[in-house]
Amino acid sequence: MATDFSFLWMFLVAAAAVTAIALYEWWHKREERPTPVHDYYAEGLNLIIEGRLKDAARALTEAIHFNTDNSDAYLRLGTVFRELGKPRRAAQIHLELSIRSELPPAKLAQVFRELAIDYEIVQSYDKALKNLDRARRLAPSCPDDLIIRLRILERLNRWKEAGESLKKLSQLTGQGDAVKAALYKIEEGLATCADKKEHDGRILFKDALRLDPNACEAKLCIAASYIREQRHDDAFEWLTTFVKEYPDRAQDAFNLLEGLLFDLGRFSEVESILKVAAEKAPRNVYLTLALVDLAEKKGELEEALELCERGIEASHGDLTLQMKRLAIHRRLDRIGEVEKGISEIVERISPMGQGYHCNKCGAASETLMTHCPECGEFRSYSLDRRQLKGAA
Repeated sequence: MATDFSFLWMFLVAAAAVTAIALYEWWHKREERPTPVHDYYAEGLNLIIEGRLKDAARALTEAIHFNTDNSDAYLRLGTVFRELGKPRRAAQIHLELSIRSELPPAKLAQVFRELAIDYEIVQSYDKALKNLDRARRLAPSCPDDLIIRLRILERLNRWKEAGESLKKLSQLTGQGDAVKAALYKIEEGLATCADKKEHDGRILFKDALRLDPNACEAKLCIAASYIREQRHDDAFEWLTTFVKEYPDRAQDAFNLLEGLLFDLGRFSEVESILKVAAEKAPRNVYLTLALVDLAEKKGELEEALELCERGIEASHGDLTLQMKRLAIHRRLDRIGEVEKGISEIVERISPMGQGYHCNKCGAASETLMTHCPECGEFRSYSLDRRQLKGAA
């Protein structure tokens, strides 16, 4: 029997046509498929870098839609929502991720850490601290949890706990922070004194000085504590020591000292201490003004004038001292000196003309500008109408 080659040929052609059609449809369906999940995630990361957070949130949401096991996408999405000003939405996302048992400890610790930051922003501090504890149990060698904890404890004024956490952080990183540790002790001491435990408070202030000998505020706190207990001699010793050791900050002790002077009557001793301090810090106008006030109270107006003159010269013409000098001349009925002094001050004050400055960065310009070339701010320039020539 002869083979029907025409039929075989038609069959092969038909089969090839069907295969071609199938390949064509498969190819077009392939092109219409959505971007693979990893592409959405990569797109989201790139959008975050570009600062396009809303677009990044959409891309990361798509990544999660196609692969709910992508924990990194969840983490990133929560952070993006937080940066978009939606910390509660961020907390919801991170909370959903935190209940997944399949996450490795390091990843779960990261989730708890992000959740703590979400709660911190909405001021749910107790929840934030609990999540930091969870993160620290899972990743005890990570310093980030302690850094966040310190930030929260400072807001809550829980200074003793802050000091303990700072110590743990120092042990973990090998980098101590004696300055901050001392400041925590001072704050703890102030809170203790507020609870009427003055003695315990002073112990904490002294602890602060041991941690940081330059924590000079602790000495003022000790003096104030002694004053509250009516132990004025002890307070006086601490205050005068403060003025001797920190002449540049002597004015910080003036209010406390002034209250003691009338109780103790030790004007001459205070005056001698202030004079020594003024020699060490001749440009400290507050010291000079304090000495001038003491001289006036003693009725020694000529000495007060001499102190003003020396202070004006040392401070390159401090205006407050010049005005004080005028007031003393007026008390002495030296009207000519008063008029002369007023003229000198007026001459030092002159208009700037058309001078402008940027309210944001301080850049100066002779003409009004709508756009600052330094910082890029718009409508930030305002007119400097007057300036004091020769002022320090």
